[in-house]
Amino acid sequence: MNKTQAEANATLYARAIETLAGRLNMGIRDFDAAYGGMNVVGESLLDDSVLNQVLASTPPRGWVHSTNPQDAADLWNGNNKAEAVFWNTSNKRLEEQFPETAGYSVSVNQSAIEHIKNNHSNAESEAKRGQIAITAEDISRITDIVSNYDAIASEPIKGTNNRRFAFAKQFDDGLIVYLADSSKKRRDLRTVSMWKYPQSANAQDVLQHAVSLALTPEAEGGISHNSNSTPNADTNQDILYQGGADRGMFSREHNLIALLKNADASTFVHELGHFFLETNTRITRDLTAKPAENLTEQERQFLSDVQTTLDWFGVKDLAAWDAMSLNEQRENHEKWARGFEAYLYEGKAPSEELRGLFRRFRSWLKQVYHSLKNLNVELTNEVRSVFDQMFANDEQIQQTQYINGMAPLSDIVD
Repeated sequence: MNKTQAEANATLYARAIETLAGRLNMGIRDFDAAYGGMNVVGESLLDDSVLNQVLASTPPRGWVHSTNPQDAADLWNGNNKAEAVFWNTSNKRLEEQFPETAGYSVSVNQSAIEHIKNNHSNAESEAKRGQIAITAEDISRITDIVSNYDAIASEPIKGTNNRRFAFAKQFDDGLIVYLADSSKKRRDLRTVSMWKYPQSANAQDVLQHAVSLALTPEAEGGISHNSNSTPNADTNQDILYQGGADRGMFSREHNLIALLKNADASTFVHELGHFFLETNTRITRDLTAKPAENLTEQERQFLSDVQTTLDWFGVKDLAAWDAMSLNEQRENHEKWARGFEAYLYEGKAPSEELRGLFRRFRSWLKQVYHSLKNLNVELTNEVRSVFDQMFANDEQIQQTQYINGMAPLSDIVD
């Protein structure tokens, strides 16, 4: 990925987030905390500063340097409005075992907090897994865990120069497993997740389970961009690295896109499609939990768009989709991702300001696939409309249709 492509990818993502937030009447920051916070890793990005920043000397906007572990708990409780907090702590033991981590900071952002809250803070759900719900107090223990862990496991994140670390530390109220990803570019250990087990749990056993979830198994929600990849029941659907030329993957557990050694100009687009499908269904779950009479017109239209997507899949409704395993969803997940590529390949921007951007993506995708037929997906006008609504509002879409001669002037409303 060169700088021009990286900037175009970032613009595409940012425009979608801006549009989706607008449809939900949310601010960008609130939307990103609830549904965004996408992470991108991969060797092809390491030479570009477009999607990566060095944390140690120039923290990103909204990142706050901390000396107090309680600041992480304040993020959890909503008392700290920072995007993230990070600590520059001395981790001599970690540095002895992994010298490359010397001088690394430790960080936790709003996206990680949201993930842990959504997935590991419900006492009833955690009990069914044999685990204990995470609390604000546990989040405040992050620096203690990294500095004074009882056990540690680590393995490389394939396709990158970074590592996934799993730390375990026993406390009076249970055994905590803390996951973090290293970033050589930022010289930082970024919080990924946190689990808690009863005191009787064996640290080494849970660590081996934790580190095995690095980016690959179904439990992490990994979806690969690899035309030769097929699920293997004997390896717990290790879908990332089977087959031939690995190009990229998406981990829905962490909103993470990995660009692998054979990534091309289509890879980010394909994986971004997976991200959008997951985001759209997450939003829908939240909207359907609201009383129908309280929904705005935009929210109702959003629910209709998701149902259009499910109709395209041949799935009855969101409840039926949620009842499916990842393997059962996989075919349609890939259909959607290829459909998103096809949408950009067609190059028909939904707004005038996006024409140039869409032309660039059409050019790049044409170099990869040569023909739209090679994407092996057929878009309907209804699905095209769903994609349009992800990047433009109704007025912009109508204006563009008029300019393109697709709609009479009388159909355009204020």
